[in-house]
Amino acid sequence: MISYRYDKSFTKKQAEELFLAVDWESGNYPDALFKALHNSETVISAHTPEVPLAGLMTGVSDGGMNVYFPYLLVHPQMQHREIGRTLVKLMLAHYRDCYRKILVCPDRKIPFYRSVGLAEAKEQTAMIRISLL
Repeated sequence: MISYRYDKSFTKKQAEELFLAVDWESGNYPDALFKALHNSETVISAHTPEVPLAGLMTGVSDGGMNVYFPYLLVHPQMQHREIGRTLVKLMLAHYRDCYRKILVCPDRKIPFYRSVGLAEAKEQTAMIRISLL
């Protein structure tokens, strides 16, 4: 049984374990990560009896035109159970009135994001600068 919540009721340890389980560097900075998750405008999390924090997705919006989705993660033990697809569906519905929905992903994940209704931006490139904490 998978339940979805629009709250931040997970622990710092659960968040750290989820991020490390999918080899995301953010998991190496549990304090900053937990702060970032709790400061996110919207967090939708997936919970199961087997894995308390099975997945999550976050959204940060300017309230009208743009929303950015910094995180979408599903624990490896819980993948291929439609959790990621459901999180995206719920988040897109939550921000349905927002004009521009932005997500940056590795090239290998493009087929998944295409399958949930997102597309590469033509003549636009994501520009980022990563500074280690």
